[in-house]
Amino acid sequence: RHAEDMKPAGARVLEGREIASLTKLEWMQGDAGFVIERKGASGSWSLPGNWPTRNAEVNAIAEAILDLRTRFVPIANEGESETGLSSPKLRIKLGFGKPEATTTEDVILEFAEPASVDSGNRFATPTFVRVQPSGAVMRLGPGIIRQLDHPVDYFQQRRLFTGERLATKADGSLSSSQKSEKLLARAVVVELDEEGKKTSFQIEQKDNEWILGQPVGMDYLEPKARDAMLSAIPDLWAEKFVKVDLAKAGLDNPARTLKVTREDGTMITLRIGAVSDRKSTRLNSS
Repeated sequence: RHAEDMKPAGARVLEGREIASLTKLEWMQGDAGFVIERKGASGSWSLPGNWPTRNAEVNAIAEAILDLRTRFVPIANEGESETGLSSPKLRIKLGFGKPEATTTEDVILEFAEPASVDSGNRFATPTFVRVQPSGAVMRLGPGIIRQLDHPVDYFQQRRLFTGERLATKADGSLSSSQKSEKLLARAVVVELDEEGKKTSFQIEQKDNEWILGQPVGMDYLEPKARDAMLSAIPDLWAEKFVKVDLAKAGLDNPARTLKVTREDGTMITLRIGAVSDRKSTRLNSS
């Protein structure tokens, strides 16, 4: 059979909308709500604070939303008790436009399941979606809400910075002492605040060589110290995402701040706070 014959049957809920123009996904769930956006030429998805995302998971959800299909004709925007849309279980806002644009054309999808279905089989329970602002209501297959409803940490990348493996042998393998990664970035700024005494330094890439840019001007770095730093930064991982009081976590006025300019020109600012009760450091990204 031809590939065209194997496409899913039914009309697309968001006919004419393509992932190339999708720049924002917002799960509208009160205090648990969150926004994922992509800006600039890189087209990379990020969370507030430029926190990196698991792009494969974000793209999979985006494609699933844009490919929602119905085999039924749209129904009138009434009978909310029969569709469950009087109290939607999930609301997702999609923003369409260009990555560099300051405004987007927003579409809100409201999902619900009817409470009147009493088959005892959740796989037979249909899903209804209302498209705002048009108000069109469509019937979908079962399980759509479970497919699309995820907490923010499902999309958050545990790893903050990208690195490349360091090969030290002719065959491309790594020695036991060099099984590490080197940071992929344009520049790194380290700011220290020790009892009110603030100092900082910056290293940056020039002609594929890391050099000291500030505070003394362009100068070469001591190789061992340079390699240790550039290998340590990609090894920063988030163990868990928590909501804490910034002052109690030592993040309102951190003693150490790390600013990394990534290869695409975007910057991640990492504030390093107090040690938690599990002896792991609290981090805040912006």
